[in-house]
Amino acid sequence: MKAKIIAFLFSLIAIAPLSAQHYRGFFDAYGMLRVKSAPSNYHIPTGDYGWRVWGAGATTSHGIQLNKLFIGLGAGYYSTADNHSIPIFADARWDFFGTRGVNFFAGIKLGYNKCIYSPTPWGVGQYDEKNTSSFYFQPSVGMRIRTGHSHGLNISLNYIPLRQQIVERNNEINNDDHSWTPIGYYTKGYIALGVGFDF
Repeated sequence: MKAKIIAFLFSLIAIAPLSAQHYRGFFDAYGMLRVKSAPSNYHIPTGDYGWRVWGAGATTSHGIQLNKLFIGLGAGYYSTADNHSIPIFADARWDFFGTRGVNFFAGIKLGYNKCIYSPTPWGVGQYDEKNTSSFYFQPSVGMRIRTGHSHGLNISLNYIPLRQQIVERNNEINNDDHSWTPIGYYTKGYIALGVGFDF
């Protein structure tokens, strides 16, 4: 599955017309606020309070600009209270007003999000959650302020879904990985404010 997703990402670049205008790159940093947690019927201790609802991340994309359309490949890093992951993705973005001083855009990132850290479930109830790798998408809308001939400041509003695995306790004494059984999945959603630049 992972090989198919990676092959799909590179194929998006391969099919771009040879008349591509120029290279373009992006770097964006995000402040994340959790807005969607586990289904209430599982009573999972997700920690929806204080600093645990916040997260941070960053992505970079590099590709080609075709008039108002950008298409490229990218990677990033997300960190929340209990999730650390690396997304690898294809990136597409549409600039509505070309090269104006102030422009508006919409974009989508599609790819694979690799979980690189998942803490051992610690909940005292019957259910808990673990992080997992999964399909990745990140829609966005925003505004670009031109700061130079080929540079700009970007401010965006994004939705970042992170896949979670629901686990059920097998053993009332131990809290290690072997005492939990996977029983399902859900998506933990974040609204993210992004600030970055293109070059």
